[in-house]
Amino acid sequence: MPNGGADCCGTCWFNRKNKGEIGYAHANDLGDDLCLIRGLTIPNSFWTYCANHPCHNPQKVELPVGPVCICKTGSYDREIWVDCADNETIRVGLVHLLEQLPEIPWSEYPSGTRFDEELIHQLGVFRERRAAKGLRRILSFDPDRYAVVAHALQGNGQLIRDRRSTIGHALEALSMILGDNALPDIKEHIFYGLDANSEDAEAAPIVRYYGVKGLAQFSSAAKANAIVRYYAVKSIGYCCSKEAMLLLQSATADPNPNVASLAQEIMNRRRCQT
Repeated sequence: MPNGGADCCGTCWFNRKNKGEIGYAHANDLGDDLCLIRGLTIPNSFWTYCANHPCHNPQKVELPVGPVCICKTGSYDREIWVDCADNETIRVGLVHLLEQLPEIPWSEYPSGTRFDEELIHQLGVFRERRAAKGLRRILSFDPDRYAVVAHALQGNGQLIRDRRSTIGHALEALSMILGDNALPDIKEHIFYGLDANSEDAEAAPIVRYYGVKGLAQFSSAAKANAIVRYYAVKSIGYCCSKEAMLLLQSATADPNPNVASLAQEIMNRRRCQT
């Protein structure tokens, strides 16, 4: 049956129509598609998604995690349709789930809706200060711990899922919650991997260090960790101190063009606001 991904509400065990089963067996049954954990009627269930789907949530966590998304018109990209409900039970539950996240990620369907990252981002959206300790635990994860994920979109091949993106999301969420008080954490990650082959990188001005080395000369660690630096730059968007602006200035020289352009974009936006 055509859909925007196997991790849709139409195949979910929390869809009342599916009678607790996963898959398409009840797709043509009569009755509404109703999400049992959110109390939400789904008009277009094969094009609607959330992190509680079994492709992302093999533990069958019933607490709503993150928003419900739909496909953008004319695209397979996902956008928020219904925000996550907000109450004390959900907040406490999300903090508990955060504290239980393992360093090695579990195998998960390769889509933009990942359980742990939706969980982390939701705590940032809630500005939930009780999550700060758990988010800093995530920041200490080894970025090279990984899971091998079957490429379910094509039914063959494999993907490697490591913790770099998760670390980046945790840093952004911490900044959403703490603002400038997260700057020490941002400083630890904004140059992540860039000094891997430099004995005196700590002593040398970082902008000069960037200027000496071209992208091709940077270590594989520097390239692999660009996503962490990207989220570090994104995190500065929640800070407003002079120190934050100086970090942005340095990041405009990042060897990864996506990181550098984001830093410049945030700087330009700040200038327009002053």
